[in-house]
Amino acid sequence: MLISVQALRAFAAWVVVFHHFVQVFFDFDANNTFEHLLATRGQMGVDIFFVISGFVIYASTARRAPSGGEFLLQRAARIVPAYWLYTAITAGILYLSQDVMPDYGLSLKSLAMSLFFLPVENPAGYGYYPTLPVGWTLNFEMLFYLVFAASLLINRHLRLWMVVLGLIAIGAWLSERPLLSDFYHDPILYNFLLGLGVGFL
Repeated sequence: MLISVQALRAFAAWVVVFHHFVQVFFDFDANNTFEHLLATRGQMGVDIFFVISGFVIYASTARRAPSGGEFLLQRAARIVPAYWLYTAITAGILYLSQDVMPDYGLSLKSLAMSLFFLPVENPAGYGYYPTLPVGWTLNFEMLFYLVFAASLLINRHLRLWMVVLGLIAIGAWLSERPLLSDFYHDPILYNFLLGLGVGFL
């Protein structure tokens, strides 16, 4: 099972890579059916990643659930070091040679919020992208991890319900906060729930 999950993860990664390749080098100008699929549907790789994330989190905690703190530390250890490293590299590039990434800006506030996985509008007005642009997906991941960690505090038979209701309620509440705008209003958030459901089944 884990091999098939890894294969699906690799497929999703390559779909996203080629989607951005068509974006960067061809501005989504598709000349054939394959390029058209990558340009218009390549972002589905992110959906697949989120479904896999929900599935893996459920499968890894179904028999032995760690404490909420232990769960968050495990997740942070896997994500934070690499993310902070590449965020620092990107910030250095933006500071020293912004013409390399002309569409993006840098400020101390946006950098700090990026490091702590809080959605922030890029200083250049490009959208809600952190200093490391591809890191926007981790803002969703971290919200999911926080909700799931909280669910570990209650009876395991109620855990899935708490995660479902928690993501829906928090997503709806955060989407109305001026600080975070409507970032979390994106239905892509519910792909985690699909993954949890697949794991449960």
